[in-house]
Amino acid sequence: MRGNIVSRIKPSTLLTVAELAIVLTFCFVPLLFINPYRINIFLSWEGAYRLYLGQMPFRDFSLPMGYGYWVIPAVFFKIFGPYMYSLIKAQVFINLMSVLAFRGILKTFDVSQRVIFLSVVVFCFSYVSFNFWPWYNHSVVVFEIIGIYFLLRGLLKAEGLKAYLLVVASAFFIFWSIFTKQDSGAFACLIAGGLASYHAIVTRSWKKLAAFAGSFLLISAIIILPLLKYDFIYWFNYGQEPHESRINIWNFMNQILGWAYWEKFFLLLTALILMEQMRTSVSFLRNQSQVMFGWITIAILVQAMVIQVTSPVPTKNEVFFYAFAFAFCMHHLPVSRSLHRWPYFATALLLVVFWWTGIYWRNVQRLLVAKPPIVKKQEAEAGTRYRVAREFKTMERLFLAEETIAGIHQIKNLPAFKTKTPPVVLNMSELTPLAHELGFTPPLNQPMWYHQTVSIFDKEVAEFCEKIKSNSYDVVIFERVSEKEVVNFYPSEVLKCLHENYQYEFSFLAPRTPEESYIDVFTKR
Repeated sequence: MRGNIVSRIKPSTLLTVAELAIVLTFCFVPLLFINPYRINIFLSWEGAYRLYLGQMPFRDFSLPMGYGYWVIPAVFFKIFGPYMYSLIKAQVFINLMSVLAFRGILKTFDVSQRVIFLSVVVFCFSYVSFNFWPWYNHSVVVFEIIGIYFLLRGLLKAEGLKAYLLVVASAFFIFWSIFTKQDSGAFACLIAGGLASYHAIVTRSWKKLAAFAGSFLLISAIIILPLLKYDFIYWFNYGQEPHESRINIWNFMNQILGWAYWEKFFLLLTALILMEQMRTSVSFLRNQSQVMFGWITIAILVQAMVIQVTSPVPTKNEVFFYAFAFAFCMHHLPVSRSLHRWPYFATALLLVVFWWTGIYWRNVQRLLVAKPPIVKKQEAEAGTRYRVAREFKTMERLFLAEETIAGIHQIKNLPAFKTKTPPVVLNMSELTPLAHELGFTPPLNQPMWYHQTVSIFDKEVAEFCEKIKSNSYDVVIFERVSEKEVVNFYPSEVLKCLHENYQYEFSFLAPRTPEESYIDVFTKR
């Protein structure tokens, strides 16, 4: 009986169910793991926590970029509590949105179901599987993909009021992309602007272009104008003083000419396909679907090469290009017409999975061992023992060094944390969840994080030293990051002021690998 039911199910339905199962598996599998404390994840927690508390960016704290990235994690803090594990739940949602938007773009271009299936698998392996934690260099691309999806639907598939609503939604997400990170956000704006302009030229109608541009400017004004009175221009980094520009021609040449092999390979295939289309079709330039698909693919490939220089942390944040380029090439290769035959499709799927074996093989290994490989490696090389920090609600599903856990207990036992009034704490460390764990509020009217020349500058360093000299803080937690990793990540001038004016209490190992960074704790003399 079951066999008869299965045999009556359409192959397209089976593919949809299988695709959904794959997507959900990739998106939700991070919830199964207990992870090590990730470098720089403190930034995700801090911004989300400040929004969770009701603090307003640029008024209550400053940052050298827009705050778009922290909104979704803050919402998940409201729902599930301000815990590190809530960040992973937020990333599950972000990953799911990215897959749906990518899939929607391919459907808008009328890509066949089986090519979409293979492309989604590539997207999950190459992009989703790398992103366990929310990070702005990832979220900016997700907002970009969503914005492009809405714009394509509004330009190619919808009419009337619905089309204009989709265009307005696109303008919002394209702006939100820029308000998350400027480099990829700029590419999002260029891609969307190119699509809308091309559509206006081909259709000889400027209404949707005007709707997109007008909505983008209006949304920008609504969000940015109220921030200008809080010295927004000083903090929003577009390369002006005191910020440092990341536009260095030699860095781009080293990356693009010296590496970027896959990007240039796919650029070669894309260019050849487009040239062949132009040769065989006199009306190619008026075929909106073909031109837009080619434009997006080439722009994504260029973006992937550029952001490896402008947004190098974390590594592999540019790998979203694989799925776009794969989908474009497969859609146009003659073999795609044979994928309706199961031997062809099964072979293609098998080889796509074989292409990305390193991803799932690494995760399979993690499921089979008690500790993540990086933790076991640190224990073997440095002799430090790690365990799950179950006693700290904010970090209860994270591996921390036992020395780090002991240091947190030492902080909790300081007299300042035994009083009824919460102490004033300056926390210049990666242990930002201590704010909720120990019950103090992150101070107002200061930078959100303390990376010198990136998010804090000489003026702010001087202000911190003045506050330290006037005993403004009850406790100061300061992390000394090894100069082998980052020079002057936390400003050394502040540490000097602390030694001159505060009482040094103790030090312990920072949650950072390699184990060469330490956290110093100071109290009032």
